[in-house]
Amino acid sequence: MRRVLFLLAAFGCASVPPPSSQDDGAARPVILTGDRIVEGERPRASVLEVPVAPARAWPAVKQAYLTLGIDVVVDNPVAHQLGNTSFWKQRVIGKYRMSEFVECGQSMTGAKADTYRIYMSLLTMVNSDGAGGTRLQTTLTAAGQDVAGGSADRIPCGSTGRLEMLINESARGGLPKP
Repeated sequence: MRRVLFLLAAFGCASVPPPSSQDDGAARPVILTGDRIVEGERPRASVLEVPVAPARAWPAVKQAYLTLGIDVVVDNPVAHQLGNTSFWKQRVIGKYRMSEFVECGQSMTGAKADTYRIYMSLLTMVNSDGAGGTRLQTTLTAAGQDVAGGSADRIPCGSTGRLEMLINESARGGLPKP
C-alpha cells in the first residue's frame, strides 16, 4: 500500500511539460485573399514617408505599379488606397525573379516561387503624415499554385518585403521635384 501511495504521490506531483516550441500551425494567422482563405504569415507593411502632399505622391505610386507591369485596379483616393487586390504573376515581376519577392518554400529544382503561379494582393495606402508630407504603406499577401503539376490547391507564401520597398522607393524616385 505504501508503494502505491508513493507512486501516486510521485506521479501526481509530476508537472506537465511545457508546450512544444515547434510551429504546429495553431498560432498562424488566417489571411483572407479575396475569394480564398489562406493560412500563413501575417503580412507586414513597408512604410516610407515622403516630403510631398498625398495628391502629388498619388501619380508616382501609380506609375511605380505600372512600371512593374502590375495593373492598378484599386484607385480610390477617398479610401487612400491604390493597387491590385487580385492578380497573378508567374516567374517574374518586371525584371525580377518571383523568389526575390515571395517565399513559398523549396522544391527539388529550387524556389517554388520561381515556377509556381503566384496569386497576390498588393495595396498601397497613401495617407497624410500630418506635417504636409505623405506616408506610403504598402502591403503584399501571396499564395502559390503548382500549375505545371495540375494542382488546384494554393499554398501560403510569405513576403520578403522587397516588392513593397521597391514600390515605395520607386514612387519616391518618381516624385515631382520641388
